[in-house]
Amino acid sequence: MMSYGKSPSLARRTLAKKLQKAREAKGLSPQDLGALTGYHKSTINKIERAEQGVKQTQLEGIVKHLDITDEERSYLFSLRLRSNQRGWWESHFDLGSASRISPTTQLLVEAEQAATRIRSLQAEVIPGLIQTQEYHHEMDRAAVPSLRDDSGAGFQIRSRRSQLLFSRDDQPQLEFIVGAGAMHYLSQMPEEVRRGQLQRLEEVASLPNASIHVLDRIHAAAAGGFTLIDSPDLSLVYQDVAHEGSYREEKALLSLYDEIFTHALKQAVGIREYLNEMA
Repeated sequence: MMSYGKSPSLARRTLAKKLQKAREAKGLSPQDLGALTGYHKSTINKIERAEQGVKQTQLEGIVKHLDITDEERSYLFSLRLRSNQRGWWESHFDLGSASRISPTTQLLVEAEQAATRIRSLQAEVIPGLIQTQEYHHEMDRAAVPSLRDDSGAGFQIRSRRSQLLFSRDDQPQLEFIVGAGAMHYLSQMPEEVRRGQLQRLEEVASLPNASIHVLDRIHAAAAGGFTLIDSPDLSLVYQDVAHEGSYREEKALLSLYDEIFTHALKQAVGIREYLNEMA
């Protein structure tokens, strides 16, 4: 069993980005701010990359040299407190599965809970948040032995993420795009697997805050799947790779994936229309 250390929480990453933005707006380099505060520029860089936490005295020394309102100052200090707390989501997982949660998954869980909108495009598989257990197991059997979820911990984590997301009082807007390839593979699975997964898709599609579309032609996202997560403080694009997930936060990249998703959505048909055509 692989264990992972703590990763920067969403609060720490948000604090880091806001401090960097405020410094740049002031026209200061990390070295300039370091000289003003008495900290080495490497310390400023580590704080802004969320590689280390921020002490109360450090934050006080930094914000007094930036153009920050009293309201913004209070918010930054609340972020500092939250960033030092144990991950709120950890109590929702048993100890056996928590040790398997990778740093990127930790951030993903927090981002999903803070999100106002989640958009996921997957060409070859049903998006993880709306997979049934039977579908997951069927896909897992096709995986190479070293990546199989033999203990079931992988599905347990994904299932709990889904439960937490769909039980939120303030539901985010959910948009899922599924490739025709994923639907074709589903059609080749045992009847009970296929029936259960189709029922789950229809359940989600019936929610007032959710939509599911199918790409049944050559499309803008043929290169691979991704998930866009938007929240008031942080937006990111998440991608699954063979051994680990990865995320990016650069504005230019977020804009590109937003364009890809929007264009792909225009090329897709609603899940009910697709299923009616296939019947």
